[in-house]
Amino acid sequence: MPVFKDPTGKRWKVQEGIGLEGLLIRNYYKSKLTRWYFQHLTDYGVGNSYLIKHNSLRVQINGEAAFYTSADSKYLDHSPQLLGFEVHGSITRGTSGEVRVVTDAKGIEGFLYQSIGNLHFRIYVQNVEQFTDYPIHHSDLQVIILGEAALYQSGDKHYLDYLPRTLGYKLIGED
Repeated sequence: MPVFKDPTGKRWKVQEGIGLEGLLIRNYYKSKLTRWYFQHLTDYGVGNSYLIKHNSLRVQINGEAAFYTSADSKYLDHSPQLLGFEVHGSITRGTSGEVRVVTDAKGIEGFLYQSIGNLHFRIYVQNVEQFTDYPIHHSDLQVIILGEAALYQSGDKHYLDYLPRTLGYKLIGED
């Protein structure tokens, strides 16, 4: 595995992230959402969890999920059947009676954006100037990384971030 040195001199083992499959996992501390992690899925099961630092990561949804849209909100969550919603065509009725339009999310490509503890799935419409953001309510969304990204490991620290050349890291050898 390639080893890079960051601008502070710290050494990092780096694995390119394009094509890797994993789960987006929410981490709570004292009942508050604090951080999002990418939990790498390997042929042997679940690998390490990497704190997501990358702020425009291109991914494809590869698991059961749905986009929900109502008069006052929109979000990305588990499938309506898993959430116990009644499904009538593309309309669901939630447990409290609210009506939502639901769209299957599996196979949809978009970008992950973070804002103060929240992770959003952004879909661009026609061009880069029009987009829709869906806050992610799903607790273990399965995705495939499509954009330039890398998994970093140094001791017990694990991050998912931009490629080393983007961050100014220098290749110093192989581990």
